[in-house]
Order: sequence, then structure tokens, then C-alpha cells
Amino acid sequence: MDTEGTASIAATFNNRGLFGFLQVAKIAFEKLRDQQHKASLIQNKKMEVEDKFEFFEWYLTYSKPDKTTFEPPYFWKDVALCYKHYTTRTAAESTSFPGLLDCLNHGLFRSRGKRAGFQEEEKSGFDLEEIQRELKNDYEENVDDVKVAERYILSNIILSNRMPDSPQLTSVEELQTIIRRFLDTERRHRSPEFYLLVLLLLFPEEQPPVVQDEDDEEAEQPPTDGQPGQLPLDHGSDSDLQQYVTFMEEAYERSSYAKYLRSRYLLPLFFLGKGSGLSKWIHKSQLDAIVEQTVDAELAGENDPTSLEKTHRIENMWRNGNVWQLPEIQNILLRVEDNKVFVCAGGWKVKVSKEVEPEDPTLSTRLIYLGFNIQGPVLFKVSVPRVNND
Repeated sequence: MDTEGTASIAATFNNRGLFGFLQVAKIAFEKLRDQQHKASLIQNKKMEVEDKFEFFEWYLTYSKPDKTTFEPPYFWKDVALCYKHYTTRTAAESTSFPGLLDCLNHGLFRSRGKRAGFQEEEKSGFDLEEIQRELKNDYEENVDDVKVAERYILSNIILSNRMPDSPQLTSVEELQTIIRRFLDTERRHRSPEFYLLVLLLLFPEEQPPVVQDEDDEEAEQPPTDGQPGQLPLDHGSDSDLQQYVTFMEEAYERSSYAKYLRSRYLLPLFFLGKGSGLSKWIHKSQLDAIVEQTVDAELAGENDPTSLEKTHRIENMWRNGNVWQLPEIQNILLRVEDNKVFVCAGGWKVKVSKEVEPEDPTLSTRLIYLGFNIQGPVLFKVSVPRVNND
């Protein structure tokens, strides 16, 4: 085969160059004793350190090496410590888009902060209200900045996961108005994060989703009689969820994510739940907390269980698919019992990617849950025991 003139693209991205820079910068800072030399080092390297910290913040928020493993504990530890050395800010204080997505993980046993050995406390509802308040003020002073708007919108979704009844939450209608202002311009040139928010805010909630066969063209049309509970979606191209799914997938391919996250497992960020409004989006941390509580209860009757044993138990629950059999998780996620191609909701039909969990021949019922990663919506097809109603 003639390959002359063609470029070879590695199957995986080697992050060692970027990570190595932060390791060297961290060691250099820690070895310097002269404060004047240290100040000069900070001045020369601060911007590069911030850039590489931002890279690893989204790199580790949106992905991991594979479905059951993380980077080693020293990885995030070196990134976060280097960032603190050169900026005096802690990684846990970040309110960037990936920083907000990660803040609900704080305090969990397998959070990257805990695995790095940091004393990282769970964010309280008060903490999240304060973050939302600050980002609201920031947005009101920069109403034409789409990145500021994205963070403000996301802060409300994050807050709703911890305090669904917080009086400080902005209404879904107001957040929809904000996102629509930007939706009318640069439609095919926004970020994956932007279209993630579009889908979360404009996803219909009048009826639970069902799965429809690809060749079934008899999908119910969107109701037009203004029934209560229906999201105020304009009929036409703006209400076409499939279009927004396509835009998100295209935005992912255009972004650096497609290059740097190739071959890595894209972490689910949200799942569709049984609530309404912002509360219908369940952050992945809620599932992790339930799994952690389940494992803690199992280990409570054992003599002196180690952290390693707890880690193995949690990993096995995800690896074997036992997570999806927990009643606490089934009670919060909205599910569809079928095995087809389209997710249909409120009359809209959306084709999405599929992620099939290991099939257990002893479990006869297949459930489907809808999740979102940074590339777009994903169907999680899982096996659970059949309920005997006799």
C-alpha cells in the first residue's frame, strides 16, 4: 500500500509533554528559595501554567482512560499543586465550565481531589448559591459574552442538583431566553458546551421519552394547543432536537476535544431523571454517591476494610453493571423499556449514540437510560432482573 504523502495519526493522544511541563514547573518552584527568583519564575511561567491547567481540567472532567480506570492519584495532584503555586488559587475554587461540572464530585470517595489526597469538602447548597450569585452578577455585566452566559446557566443546573427548591434558582423560561439570544447567531460555530445547554434547556418534558424504531414514521407530532407543562419551544427549526444533537456532534469534531480525547472514555455528565424543569437532569455525582453509600453499608460488617477494598468494590459495581440494579438509582432515572434506535419525547424524535453495558444472560429485562457526555446524548442499555408480579 502506498502511504507516501499521508500523515499518520496516533490512536491515542500522549499527554506527557503537557503534564511534564507542569511537573517541571512545580519542582522548579518548590526548589527555589530566593523570593526574587521565585517571583520572576512566576511572572515568566504563570500564563503557560494556567493554560495547561485549563487543558487538564476539561481533559479529566470530560474523560478518563477507559470505563473503569482513572489517571493515577499523582496526576491531578501535580496539576493542582502547580496551579496553586503559580496563581495562589486552588483547583477546587474553579468556576470554569468543567470546574462547575466537577464541583458536585467534591467530597466523594473517588473524586479526583480525594484520590489526590486533598482535604476537599463537599460543596454545600449555600456554597453553590454563592457561586450562582457571583456568576449571575458576572452575566448581568457581560450579557453579550456567550462563555459567561454558559457558566451562569450551568451554575443553575448544578445548584438544582443539590438544592432543587432553592429560591435563588433562575426559572427555566429565563434561562431559555438567554440561550436563545445566542442560538440565533453562529449556529454551527458554537462549542459543545453551548449545545449541551441547549439540549438540557429545550428538551421537552410534557411526556416521558419512549424508544421508537428507525423505520417508524408515525411519530406523534408536537402538540400545538399550549397545554400546561409544555416547554415554550417555537415550532420549526429551533425546536428540532435532532438538529441540536447534530450541531453538538459537529462542534465536538471541530473542537480540540476530538483530537485530545480520542480513544478515551467520555464520561457521562448528566442523566435524564424523573423530575421536571432543571431537576430532571441528574448529575453523574448523584449516582456515584448512591454507589458509595451502598458499598459503605456492605463494608460496615467487615473487619477494618481498606480504602483499596472500597475502591475495588465500587469499580466492580460499575464494571459488572450492578449499579443499574440499585433501587435508589432506578428511582431517580427515567427509563424506557425497549431496544430500538430513536428516543422520542414530546413528539420530537432524536437519534443518539448507544453504550451497551455487559449483558447478563441471567437478567431478562433491558432498560434504557438517556445520558449526555461532551460529544452528545448517549443511550445506556442495561440488564436488570425481571420483576415477578405474580
